[in-house]
Amino acid sequence: MHINWSEPGYPPRHHDAVRSATAYAVRAIALTVCVFCVLLLGTVFASVPPVLAALAGAVFLLFGLLSGIGGLYDTRRFVRVIPYFQRKVGGICTFAAGQSLARCLRQLDAVAAELQVTPLSAFGFHDDLRGESLTWHAPDEGLHTVTTLLSELQVLAEQEGIPAGVLRDLRAWKHALERATAQGISFCILLRHGNATSAQEWDVRQGTAF
Repeated sequence: MHINWSEPGYPPRHHDAVRSATAYAVRAIALTVCVFCVLLLGTVFASVPPVLAALAGAVFLLFGLLSGIGGLYDTRRFVRVIPYFQRKVGGICTFAAGQSLARCLRQLDAVAAELQVTPLSAFGFHDDLRGESLTWHAPDEGLHTVTTLLSELQVLAEQEGIPAGVLRDLRAWKHALERATAQGISFCILLRHGNATSAQEWDVRQGTAF
């Protein structure tokens, strides 16, 4: 089995998110340019004080950069897949991991198909925070996939050039799914962009990543 692990293999949903973030960035920057032009015209034709115009222009420029380009950067740079559970599992560390799995998901699904186990993508990626209905899966099903992948990839790691982060993420998932299986806690997979989160987010969500 030869798979190119160097190419990005993000799920299609990630590319949809990048397109949405790009469109938002374009709108934010366009709005910033329009406001700046209005302020510039105001200083020429409406006697708006240059200092006031410069200050307002700087504020809107900062808004355009942060909300537009910053959001696009976060969407492209900080993307990961994480296991999402119906209730708290405890003692797991998968929330901050999963970047390597997200980048190599297409490759991992190909390996899963070769090994005749359920691909990881089959467990995701609906997001209840976006109003989407979740489909919960038995944790032992996910554990079987992760354990099978890990066993295979550990053997192939050196000769196939498999990123170390993939194995590290799979080990963290294996531990989390073992704990979920022992407690009978169903799971699915979330695709997350950006590093930001809050207590309010987890109060609103149906499940938990912890």
